[in-house]
Amino acid sequence: MGVLSNVNYLTTEVPFLSFINDIPDVVLGVVTGLLPVILLSILMSLVPIIIRLLMKYSGAVSKAEVELKTQKYYFWFQVIQVFLVTTFTSGASAAAAQIVAQPSSAVSLLATSLPKASNFFICYFVLYGVALSAKTVAQVVPLALYIILSKLLDNTPRKRYNRYIKVSNIQWGSVYPVYCNLGVIGKLFLTALIPVCHHN
Repeated sequence: MGVLSNVNYLTTEVPFLSFINDIPDVVLGVVTGLLPVILLSILMSLVPIIIRLLMKYSGAVSKAEVELKTQKYYFWFQVIQVFLVTTFTSGASAAAAQIVAQPSSAVSLLATSLPKASNFFICYFVLYGVALSAKTVAQVVPLALYIILSKLLDNTPRKRYNRYIKVSNIQWGSVYPVYCNLGVIGKLFLTALIPVCHHN
């Protein structure tokens, strides 16, 4: 996903990928900007489900305990997978040609290339900060399911009421870690910007 966000840089440094330059700008913009974030959000939506199941089978006795354990493990997964792995793969893809030419200087080349991961994180902030937060608050899917299923299946007021009170709740174990990770990313980018601001 980090490689997709830096595909423009890769085409200039790796000649056999030059066919990517023939793609229309709109499609290339979607591929480099939105596609990595959408793929990551699909992956991220499956992880808490798996963690939640594992916590239930591991012996958590209440829903609150399941959510707390899910929150803890999902947060660390977010920090490692979304932040660290994406940052390093973006930096590695940006410096791929130079690393191939000078393998001994891979660490220093990665360090100078890490800011190129900012393209991915800007899209990530926009998607999670605007679209997914609105989706979480509005709970559109449970509401739509309630409206559709109540009209199709429920023929009495009691059945409609029972379906209404059983609309799925927000599962905080998978909501909090996403925004905590956004805070971690924002704090680290701010701490990286402070020396630059003082220097200027």
